[in-house]
Amino acid sequence: MSHTITRAVVATGGAGTKMSPITRILPKEMLPAGGKPILEHLVHELQAAQITDVLFVISSRKPQTPAYFGSGAAYGMDFSYRVQDDGAGPGAPILAAETWTAGQPFVHAFPRGSSTRWA
Repeated sequence: MSHTITRAVVATGGAGTKMSPITRILPKEMLPAGGKPILEHLVHELQAAQITDVLFVISSRKPQTPAYFGSGAAYGMDFSYRVQDDGAGPGAPILAAETWTAGQPFVHAFPRGSSTRWA
């Protein structure tokens, strides 16, 4: 049986301490690369993979992500947001997404500049 995966959970709750002090002002996933935030490149890759529903798991200290991306309508997608407790660890986004995924398969994505191809 084949499933079409249309959901993605994007983990963006990290503190970004390795890139401090710049990440004290702007979260690492919102830093510009190629004229747009790193996270926007990932959103475009998810679009290309026919992902339509995205849950961003964010830190309460990162209001920039929902402010920039909003509902996802501009991308033809549906964006949701959940707040992750600071220092919760790498598995926290999956736990935060448990009810949102409703038992459906999903992609777990990380906006890392080193693993994303940009045109």
